[in-house]
Amino acid sequence: TLLFSVLVMATATYIFSNMQIPVFRAASVVKIDVSNVVSANVDTIEIEIRMAKSEEVVKKALAKLNFKDSVADIMDKLEVQQIGYSNMIQITGYSDNPRKVNEIVNAITDAYVEKSTEERSRALSEQKQYILTQLSQQEKELFKSEENLKNFKAKGGISGLAAAYSSRLIELNSQLTSLLNSYTEEHPDVVKKKKEINFV
Repeated sequence: TLLFSVLVMATATYIFSNMQIPVFRAASVVKIDVSNVVSANVDTIEIEIRMAKSEEVVKKALAKLNFKDSVADIMDKLEVQQIGYSNMIQITGYSDNPRKVNEIVNAITDAYVEKSTEERSRALSEQKQYILTQLSQQEKELFKSEENLKNFKAKGGISGLAAAYSSRLIELNSQLTSLLNSYTEEHPDVVKKKKEINFV
């Protein structure tokens, strides 16, 4: 699962500007732990960045505040970017009001973490259901193979070579069922085991 750690809460700082109106910046840094994500890839951070600056997250953040700013106004003054090549993202906001920008960035950070947590929970639930479905299907196929072997033996016996073949096939299907209890169809171990079964 992805884990979040807000390393630096938003603190407004003055930014020099040639304009007469002062501009303040507030930023928060969120660390995303992807070490335990089976399907994590180079797009994981980019997906989190898009989510953090999405309209849905900004709306959720504004709903908790009493500001009259529009979603578009906030999004125009919001930046979300990866810090170097790390697994940390920085959420930055700009405003002429230091207290306001601090509250906005904090609210957006909270809304983003909540939204991403919800998405992860949903994805994990779907993955679990998919694995259970695949496991059930493999168990039925294994049971069918075992029954066919029993019926064949009962009708006329089976040669030593054929018995070894059938036993090997049942064993491989059993191993595949066990793998599908932990991984999806695309996992390398599952793909490898299916190839073994096809070559038997």
